[in-house]
Amino acid sequence: MLNRAIICASGNSIAEGLQKSLINAIENECTFIINFNHHYMKGTVNTFCDIEFYNQEKSHLDKCGLVIGKNNPHFNTIYPVGDNVILLEAAGRYFGKKSFQRGVYSGALTGLFTLTTAIALGFKEIFLLGYDFAAINGKTHFYQGNKEGIGIVKKEAGEPGAYREASGVGFEPSNHEIYKTGCYNRPASELFNAYHPCEFMDIDLSEVEWLEILKEFHQGKSEFMAWLPNYVHNDILWKFFQMPDRIKERNDYIAFYEFKKVMVDTINRMIYDLGMDRVTEIFYPYLCEWYGLRKELQGIKIINVSPLSKINTFPKMEYDFFFKYLKDNPVNVNQEEARNEIKSIIERNK
Repeated sequence: MLNRAIICASGNSIAEGLQKSLINAIENECTFIINFNHHYMKGTVNTFCDIEFYNQEKSHLDKCGLVIGKNNPHFNTIYPVGDNVILLEAAGRYFGKKSFQRGVYSGALTGLFTLTTAIALGFKEIFLLGYDFAAINGKTHFYQGNKEGIGIVKKEAGEPGAYREASGVGFEPSNHEIYKTGCYNRPASELFNAYHPCEFMDIDLSEVEWLEILKEFHQGKSEFMAWLPNYVHNDILWKFFQMPDRIKERNDYIAFYEFKKVMVDTINRMIYDLGMDRVTEIFYPYLCEWYGLRKELQGIKIINVSPLSKINTFPKMEYDFFFKYLKDNPVNVNQEEARNEIKSIIERNK
């Protein structure tokens, strides 16, 4: 039975774990190994999103037990796929337990793609390793500066047989303050839009549901609005309190969508400040009837084992505590059985 997953990304924070015998510590765990990490560690599953990465690394990935990647129409036409590969459709938003049917969030970031896959598979504990989105000790990736060219993908350059070298490792040569991976250059508050709870908490209201919230807010009846003054500027609050009962004229319609935007932004900022667990505790009792919040994430512990990570969506843990936790709560995963169970779950839910 799948219970605990450890996802190994490539941020340089993972170097500390490797120095402290991470490979031995996770040997019997259910592990997801992202992108180029297969050169350094073995896992239950290897994941990728870039088709050209897969083609380049295919000879290595063919030797892995199970590979899960983002589908691409060029697979099996231009790029052959190994027998050990499962291809999943990607999506630009989070669909929770229905991700295998409707798309896995997000095909743009392998870390998100892998995390959503682990959530959809039903893991109850997920530890994120190397999820830094920043430079740690001067390096973006633990293999930065290697002599083997690991981390570089040769991509088509417009002409047959012509290639360019693409890499998100390190900094731009012309400006060492700019990361090669574009999203790393964004502040944490904007990066939050990638790992943001409005996706992971599945807040997806219809217009009628938003109007119900607006009505409650205008009438001052709802207890759950009590936290808003701490996060919304007074002039915006005044605007909402002055909103007329009828929401038919164009100005009111615009105001309604402004309110919706403020609500979503407020939720994001609350979780940035308080953490997902606390905000879920605040939100769930009052919002479940409107928000349709599924409790699927309340039953999942997601821990970011990178105290300096720019991703603040999940609680953080230091490696010493992580290793102690694994030691105090040992598992002995049969890798082949785990792979078969993963394949079976995906097949049943596609």
